[in-house]
Order: sequence, then structure tokens, then C-alpha cells
Amino acid sequence: MCFYFCFGILLGFINLITIPKFSTGMPCSGGSTSNNMSEQVFIVEYPIATFYSNFLRWKIMNILRNNENINEFYDNTVKSPIFNDDMRGELSRIIEEIAESDDQTSTINKCISDIHSSIKQKEQSLKDELSQGDKKNDGTVTKEYAKQCLLNTSFLVDPLNSEQICDFVIDNNLNDEHQVVYDNLLKNFMVNMKQYFSSNRNN
Repeated sequence: MCFYFCFGILLGFINLITIPKFSTGMPCSGGSTSNNMSEQVFIVEYPIATFYSNFLRWKIMNILRNNENINEFYDNTVKSPIFNDDMRGELSRIIEEIAESDDQTSTINKCISDIHSSIKQKEQSLKDELSQGDKKNDGTVTKEYAKQCLLNTSFLVDPLNSEQICDFVIDNNLNDEHQVVYDNLLKNFMVNMKQYFSSNRNN
């Protein structure tokens, strides 16, 4: 439940706003970044978990820095159809807990670290499954095998469009021989998801 909730939040975010570019640590921005926040840096060996964790931290910090109203945030984001009642309640609880904390940085870091650990485990399982299909030991798998792995993973929380999402992500990570470079697939996964939702939103 925790993982589906965490990844559901991200899909809601990327479907509503523009995602900034991230480095290995904190998101890039025009202004300076708090030194306290930069103490928590995740390893890019897990690009999906790292991207999501950094993005969620960036989003939460902006809510607090800009003194955004939690109820307005709830109305604009949490009421997205992608969330069920349990997800809405959990997200609201997390935001309120952080807002009321005497040490917001520590509370945010703990929340993000727990989320990162949960997603990292799922990402490692996906990577292990993909590597098992690497018959040539060259870092590639067939399109059919990659699609089956993605359909089996809990990263796809939109069952109505899972086939289309898989095809889009896979087609953006092929080599010249039309084999899937699975390290690239993992590295580009979140960017490709954003591209997919953006293109479908504009259609």
C-alpha cells in the first residue's frame, strides 16, 4: 500500500506540473538551496527512486517556503482522480505532519528517506528481472520481455493505459537493433513517463 501511494503521488504531480531538472543530489533551480537539505543525497544507482525522492522533497519544500495553503494544495493535487480516499488521507497527513513539525528539515528527510528505500527495493527487483532476460550479456533484452517485466511491476499504477505506457517507454530506449537497453530504460523511466503524460494531455 505504501509503495502504491508513494508512486501514485508522483504520477499525480507529473500529470499536473512541469518537472525541474535534477542532478545527483538536489533539484536545479535559479536560487540557492538550503545547506541542511543538501545533506541528504541519494545514489543515482537507483535513478527512479532518486528522481522521485528528489522531486517529492523539492515539491514539499516549495509548499513550505511559499507558505502555500495545505487545503489549496489538497484541492489542486490530491483530488486528482488518480488518488483513492486512502491515498488522499495519507498525503494530507504527511504534509500536515511536516508543516506542524518543530524540525521540518529532519521530518522531511525522514519521510523522503523512507519513501526512497521503498522505491529502491522495487527498482532493484525490476532491474534484476530485466537482467535475467539479457541472453547476450550485452545490456539488452527484447521488447517483448521488457514489456512483460514492466507490466509485472508496481511502477505502473494506471491499469487502463499500462500497455500504451510500456510501449512508449520501451520505444524510447531501443538501440539500433531494436533491442531494449534496460539500463537506459531505468535511467530515463521518469522522464519518459512525463513525456507520455504531457503528450496525451495535449492531445
